[in-house]
Amino acid sequence: MESINDLESPKKYDWKCVNVKVRPDELPILNQRLKLYGYETLGQLVRDFLMSKFPPITEDRQIQAMDNNIHSNGLNTVINGPFEPTFYKNIDLEDMLNYLLTIRKYQKHNSRSLVNYFRRYRDIFFGPNPAEILKLTPHKRSWILQGIRHFGNYYHYKVNNPECKELIEKIISRYGLNIGLDMHQKIYIVDDNFASLTSNS
Repeated sequence: MESINDLESPKKYDWKCVNVKVRPDELPILNQRLKLYGYETLGQLVRDFLMSKFPPITEDRQIQAMDNNIHSNGLNTVINGPFEPTFYKNIDLEDMLNYLLTIRKYQKHNSRSLVNYFRRYRDIFFGPNPAEILKLTPHKRSWILQGIRHFGNYYHYKVNNPECKELIEKIISRYGLNIGLDMHQKIYIVDDNFASLTSNS
């Protein structure tokens, strides 16, 4: 049975051997299952497992992982490891714009601004250091948070999963991203049945 030693040259690392026991009659089944998932050896599967390539991490599990992580160590462990969330990158920005225009009935200029702020700052907000947003002016920060929160509403609308909205609120609360915004700039978005308060232009 192949071990982790097959992944890299043992000269470069202090390798540990990991073994599994299977009955002789189970070996054909194991090989068949490996080929079913596109692997020739058990070592290849273990390598992809360690790199978070297998099994595929669904968007729901990405959100749950970030939610669990933010309660313990912040976002650093999740982001800096092999796992990188993609749930917020995979959305259709034009469809999000259409949602704001046709479902939320917002003006075209404001809708485009919200989508653009989300697109430009989403990697920072969901990245290892959302506190970077605090360096920006209150006016710009207000628009960023609106864009991110509207993404949460859009995500809930598209996949019927409120966990993204909940994660967004936890990140805002944990890093105090709403601190320093006056009543004209603070945003209160509950769900698609409530309108938000936008900042003054």
